[in-house]
Amino acid sequence: ALVHRWIDDLNAYPHRCWEQILSRGVAAAIAIERGDGERWPDAKAAVQEALENVAVFQGENGAFRYFADAEDPGRYEEEKAQHALTAYSMRALRLLRDMGHAVPADALSRGEGFLQRRSQSSGDDKAQAEQTAFVAAGQTRPGRAVLDALWRQWPAFGLPARVATTRAMLAGEHP
Repeated sequence: ALVHRWIDDLNAYPHRCWEQILSRGVAAAIAIERGDGERWPDAKAAVQEALENVAVFQGENGAFRYFADAEDPGRYEEEKAQHALTAYSMRALRLLRDMGHAVPADALSRGEGFLQRRSQSSGDDKAQAEQTAFVAAGQTRPGRAVLDALWRQWPAFGLPARVATTRAMLAGEHP
């Protein structure tokens, strides 16, 4: 029942930032996979919209942005990029790929490269450590040194960073 409400909400959601386009695409793909076509008759179109818009919202360095028309010359610079959005986008795009949808391989490669470059041991800076947690959670296999550093920061993290760290540790097969 919870999945039905989520699918229905995203089907009717009127906004079209990248996060919502991609989230609608994932919900539509799940609806298709579950055989819920009656709940979302144009689900295939929603998935296709997400796949067609990857290049619109992803910079050459692999980072994603929320709005295509809010161009800022520095938007894709490594430090200014939307790290959490890029990590979420990579997880969602890999899910779509794993469900059999044609996700552009170059977009996955660029996104993974961005996350790899932005994944770093964070020292004692809590804000940097939390950003690193989100970045690592979006990676296919985060590095051991980064995971060790995140674990050391665990007591200082809020719930979202703890969830991200847990996901990263699972992906990195950290003990």
